[in-house]
Parts: sequence; structure tokens; C-alpha cells
Amino acid sequence: MTDATLVGTEPPIGTGPVGTDTTVIVGLHDRPYVDWAAVLGGAFVGLGLWMLLTSFGASIGLFLAPPWGSIGQSATTLTIAAAAWFAIVQLFSAVSGAYLAGRMRHRTSGGPPDEVAFRDGANGLLVWAVGFVVAVAIGLAGLAGVGAVTGATRDGAAPTSVEMLTDQLFRPKVAGSDTASDANQAASSTITILPASRRQSINRDEVARLLDRSTLSDDALSQGDRDYLAALVAARTNLDATEAKARVNQVIAERKEAFEKAKKAAALLGFWTAVSLLISGAASWWAAAIGGRHRDDFE
Repeated sequence: MTDATLVGTEPPIGTGPVGTDTTVIVGLHDRPYVDWAAVLGGAFVGLGLWMLLTSFGASIGLFLAPPWGSIGQSATTLTIAAAAWFAIVQLFSAVSGAYLAGRMRHRTSGGPPDEVAFRDGANGLLVWAVGFVVAVAIGLAGLAGVGAVTGATRDGAAPTSVEMLTDQLFRPKVAGSDTASDANQAASSTITILPASRRQSINRDEVARLLDRSTLSDDALSQGDRDYLAALVAARTNLDATEAKARVNQVIAERKEAFEKAKKAAALLGFWTAVSLLISGAASWWAAAIGGRHRDDFE
């Protein structure tokens, strides 16, 4: 028995003696440019590091956060620190996974060193893309689970901002004694609630929808809607018409201010996320090219 070894090509049909064992070895030219085993391995390593470091950062943040959140400066500092930690973790995880993929990718020949580096970098970018898609899927699944649990246990959940503003809107008036001094006025203040027979039932969902609509623009809530809310407040509490209108205007202004703050925070978060993703994608390309260069040095 003789052994014929062919590199990178199949033996011609109809040649060779009968009973010849032919071994075909796949050459460097036949290997695909994308090494999915290395890409998936690097992506999973990056995801593992991302989950580990994110959990560690969340634990540190919960430990350092003030228990009652009464200090605004501390909340701002923690928010900035959390954003910086998120960017660092994302960058480190992507670079680690991409470098591993570039180092473990099978080298292909048939091109200059710059072309080989380009292929290594492309595999690193695929690591970043796969990791991003899987992370988004995990995040959406987690949000769906939290939403289902929150919906099932809504009675015991924390109130939303609209619910708190609705409570504030229909809060009874605190009436203090005119003869009481400033020192004991708080102690002598009483809350007068209308009898049940005189209190008008309210549709809290309708009130919440009106408050939400007030955030669209300055004139989104018509004067008729404002008067309607003021009438509900006056019928539910012991406020007169003027005080009821003033309370409605105050609550609407607070709702708009909270909405503007949330909108600015969402825009800043989206911008920061996009910038950090762009930087981590470019860093993944660079790290994979470095990994491929180290691979070639040891082969």
C-alpha cells in the first residue's frame, strides 16, 4: 500500500493504482476567511466578562448609594460613575473577546500581511456584532420578564410619577388656625376632608391621561381640560375654585418638568451608548488584528 499526499486539491479521477490510499490535506487557501468557531468563542468570552464586571459594578453602586437618596449631588456623581463604568466594561469585554478571536483564528494565505490583518480585524468586528446582538436579546428578555412580574404584582409595586401627581392633585387642603403662632401652627394644622356623601368619585386613569397629554406641548391641554380638572379637584377636596385651578397648574408644571428631565436623560444615555459602542467596535477590530499578529509570531 502506498500513500499519496495531495495538498489543497483532490486527486485526478481514474489515476493511481488500484488499492491506493489517498489522503487529502486541506491547505491554507481552502480555509474560510471567517472563522466562526473563533468568532463565537470570542463573543461568549466577551459576554461573560461583560456580565461579570457589570454585576460587580452594580454591587459597588448599591453599596455606595445613599439609602434614602436625599443628596442630589451623590446621585449625580453615581450616575456619572455608572456611565463611565459601563463604557469601560463594554470596551474591555469587546477588546478581550476580539483579541482571543484574532489569536485563535486559523491563518489563511494568499494575501499580503495587510490583507491578513484586515481579515483578522473583520473577525474581531464580528465578535463585537455577535456580542452586541446577544446582549440586546438578553436585555429585552429581562425587560419583558420584569414587565410581566410588575404587571402581575402591580398592587404592591412602587407608584409611578403620574400616580403620585394624581395623589397630590386630590390631596385635601391643610387648614391651620389663624390665631396659632408660627411655632405651633404645624401642630395645630388640621386636614378637612369632605364627607363621603359630598365627595365626587374620580376616574384616576382619565386624570393620568390628561396629565400625560399636558407634556406634549404648552397648548396640548385645552382650557376646558384644565377647568375640568380644577372642578374635579374642587369637588373632591375642600379647595375653592381659585385654589383648585392653582393646584392644577402647579401639578401640570411639575409633570412637564419631570418629563423634560427624563427626555434629556434618555437623549444623553442614547448618545453615550452610541459613542461607547462605536469606540468598542473600532477597538475590537484593532484588538483582533493585534491577536492575529501575535498568532503569526508564534507559528
